[in-house]
Amino acid sequence: MWSRILAILFENLGLKFASLVLALLLYGHVVTDQEREETVPIPVRLSGLADSLAASGDYPQRINARVRGKWRDLTRFSLSPPVLPWDLAAVTSGQFRTMITAGDVQRRAVPAELSKALTVNEVLDPRTVDVRVEPR
Repeated sequence: MWSRILAILFENLGLKFASLVLALLLYGHVVTDQEREETVPIPVRLSGLADSLAASGDYPQRINARVRGKWRDLTRFSLSPPVLPWDLAAVTSGQFRTMITAGDVQRRAVPAELSKALTVNEVLDPRTVDVRVEPR
């Protein structure tokens, strides 16, 4: 009886192992092809400020955005760290305040190769950038 059980378990072991690997690969493909929605933290980088001006205040270091796409594309987006650049070249001294929209994040933070695969649905928090610009 034990010899029959061992024969069932260990006969064609290579074929059984190959079948298991193939099943796991198929499962991985199916899982990564499903649509998901994740909240992704995206750092904000202020740039382009004139040398004679300085930014102060409590502007956001990062925003949280809700991004929708296939799991493999969301993983690629997270592995190449996204950054939201905000150009302050046209800003003069005083208070600078602007809203961060989903369109801004889509255009500025999502890489070109992922722009058709991922959609930024909304910006969760913070939704504004408040910067005090002062002369140096």
